[in-house]
Amino acid sequence: MRAGGSDRLGSPEHASPARSGTTAQYSELGALYEEELARRSELGFAELKAEIGLRRAASAKISFGPTKAKHFDLVASQLGLTAAERSVFQQRGFVSVDHGQHYSMASLYYAVYARDLPVLVTSDSVLGEPSVK
Repeated sequence: MRAGGSDRLGSPEHASPARSGTTAQYSELGALYEEELARRSELGFAELKAEIGLRRAASAKISFGPTKAKHFDLVASQLGLTAAERSVFQQRGFVSVDHGQHYSMASLYYAVYARDLPVLVTSDSVLGEPSVK
């Protein structure tokens, strides 16, 4: 169980993003989910994981060379990527970088913009911002 949270399925931390479909389809699916949730109220994520045999996917080799991307050298130098970060990027095609700078997502995006670097803005990165309403 997470600190301050619930491990029960249906709790906010296990909520699914909105799905496409009609309201009737969503209502029917929601009713079925609520029925199953009531029937199995003791089932938490750990129990569900064990019951269905959920395992981490095996690491697959990526099919491209991410360090060959246009502007990689510029981005890597501007972000000050370490050898370890470059290695992870080469293996996975992405890397999470934290050099002890505590930006909000908005100020992080501004810093990337101000350096004239390519940026990918994702909805999850801005929806959690308290200043975004």
